[in-house]
Amino acid sequence: MKRLTLLLAVVLQLNAPGQSYKYEISHYPKRGSCHALASALAANVSEHLSTPAIGRCVDIGKSDFSIEIRYEADKELPIHSTYSSLSLIYDFSDYATETECNDALPGWVTMFERNTELTPLVAYCFNQHSSPGFKLNWAVRIDGIGKAVKRPVVRGMLIHGAPVDYPGESFVNAVKEKLEPAGVEFAHARFNYRAAEYQLDLVYYTGGPSLDSGRIAEYLNVGDCEAERESLNGMFGDSPSFIF
Repeated sequence: MKRLTLLLAVVLQLNAPGQSYKYEISHYPKRGSCHALASALAANVSEHLSTPAIGRCVDIGKSDFSIEIRYEADKELPIHSTYSSLSLIYDFSDYATETECNDALPGWVTMFERNTELTPLVAYCFNQHSSPGFKLNWAVRIDGIGKAVKRPVVRGMLIHGAPVDYPGESFVNAVKEKLEPAGVEFAHARFNYRAAEYQLDLVYYTGGPSLDSGRIAEYLNVGDCEAERESLNGMFGDSPSFIF
């Protein structure tokens, strides 16, 4: 009896399930059946798994719905997206109307496929801002599963003040000029002023490390700051950098 019990314990251990994960798709435009779409997306996700994923509708609104897909695996699936929960803090919307967004969507899909070399799992426009006060409310979300050649990165950076010598969009253009030669392609780049802070909001594709930012030092006058900035040029070696 002891041998049978030991053998059973080993079999159970070998067949133990992996970790449970949840993948959410929110604010999908209400076209057709939510339940049918949830099943179809779960089937697509299951192609990357050894056990079937389960999809269900978690919120059905007047104009959109949200879907939750649960699955078990040894590790979380590599899901790449032009959307991030940072959208609740930063502003990644580009379009004033749903029509404008849908007209631009094919271009976003082409950029996603070109950089990631993945087939999109979902690609749609959604209303990012339900509160008033935003001129551009509509944003693009594209998700794909697999190993991306270049992955999409959604990044918001707080800029604690207006950059000297870079009024308006010239700051965004200067950042692009520094980083695009390193193979970075921007899908969205805007310099915003929100909640008493300047923000640089980016959606970009990269095959290298993600961009980061930080405050190096503080000075009492612009002259001292610019002198220090000149001395720092080249301090990051071959890494693309922009010091301002």
